[in-house]
Amino acid sequence: MDTVAEEPAPPRKKRDDDHHRTNEGKTIILFGLLLTDLVFNSTLEYDEWDSYPTMFGIQVFIEICTFAVVFLMLCETYPFRVGLLDALLAEFRSIFWVHPLYVCWSLLVGIYRIFLGRQVSKYSGAGFRRLPNMWDTADPAGETYTYLSHTHKLLAAIYYFINIRAAVRLGDGVYYAREQWVKLYHRTGGSRHELRKLLTKRHDEFEDDVGAERER
Repeated sequence: MDTVAEEPAPPRKKRDDDHHRTNEGKTIILFGLLLTDLVFNSTLEYDEWDSYPTMFGIQVFIEICTFAVVFLMLCETYPFRVGLLDALLAEFRSIFWVHPLYVCWSLLVGIYRIFLGRQVSKYSGAGFRRLPNMWDTADPAGETYTYLSHTHKLLAAIYYFINIRAAVRLGDGVYYAREQWVKLYHRTGGSRHELRKLLTKRHDEFEDDVGAERER
């Protein structure tokens, strides 16, 4: 008796909940990367690192990985999957300017520190340890470095805030549920401005609900 070969089952498509759960795991990775960058910012300029260029390179690599994780989180959302990028960018536009700015400023501070280290090591052999004129505002090089470093720390606070806010907002199920997103989109007639107003209101309510649950 001839047997009919069974056709292989079609590959299972990811459900909306699957995309949401995937982003929850990425959120943990994101917070770990941000915490590591914070540790670097708290120690790298103040401790005596003989291998400063190497540690500086690791920090920049971590910052690039942070952007990659946030971008992959956005890729999991329903608007990104169906090509509604305008609506998504209206809500997360700050992500795409703060990351390049922060990485570039980190490079500027790090390269200038390496330049100062090479200048000092020619005469004292101090290498890349804490330099004697790093924070001396009476010295032109020290004054420049102080301004660069202080600006970098202020920018870092904005960088952390924007990334944490994005992660919290991406915890809202509306970004993964087709029905909810389509309703929001039709209510605003596709207007990015109106859509952003509705999402902002929803985010405020979502954050209030999260806060109330934590208090319980």
